[in-house]
Amino acid sequence: RSESGVRALYATKRRSEDVPLAICVGDAQEVGNYLETGHLASGLLEELLPGPVTVISWTKSSSDLPNCINPGRRLLGVRVPNSCFVRAVARQYGHALALTSANQSGDRSTVDVTEFLEIWDDCTLIFDGGKIPSSGLGSTIVNLSVPGETDQKLEESLLNSMPLYCFTGKYSIQRRGDACQITEETLLRYGLAKNDVFL
Repeated sequence: RSESGVRALYATKRRSEDVPLAICVGDAQEVGNYLETGHLASGLLEELLPGPVTVISWTKSSSDLPNCINPGRRLLGVRVPNSCFVRAVARQYGHALALTSANQSGDRSTVDVTEFLEIWDDCTLIFDGGKIPSSGLGSTIVNLSVPGETDQKLEESLLNSMPLYCFTGKYSIQRRGDACQITEETLLRYGLAKNDVFL
């Protein structure tokens, strides 16, 4: 919620301010406070999160995000990390946290505090929660901003007591990351269609 904190994050990463930041929240149920999620099937976010997945959709106009987070951008990435510590911090803080990997921009994602020694001096605090079980590819980034054609088909299916096979939206993988296969399997099971067009 601090513009100076966001600027310090960009400076520490040596990252252009044109590159958007993701945010993290403590629980999957909070994602809808920041993203438009009404077009997604019930239970989908709870199945994907927490975990190594960043979900992208349209920023909710009623969110309490400060203007310094990705100004001029309507799409936003949200994570619920698979870290009890990080989720506890987000819950205690009561608002979304700006989130990025602990490395300089363009470097491989780190999985241990000793792998980002070069930015220690720029960090106010460093917490060592042990090595993260990860390949170092980072989170899988999935864009879920494209709604599907559900409304009329859903209504007709319910009226006719027919099984519902229509899709509830489209998705595109914008970074494969650590959880691509299981993420895509989950999305397909929930009836989303793959969209190879990036927004």
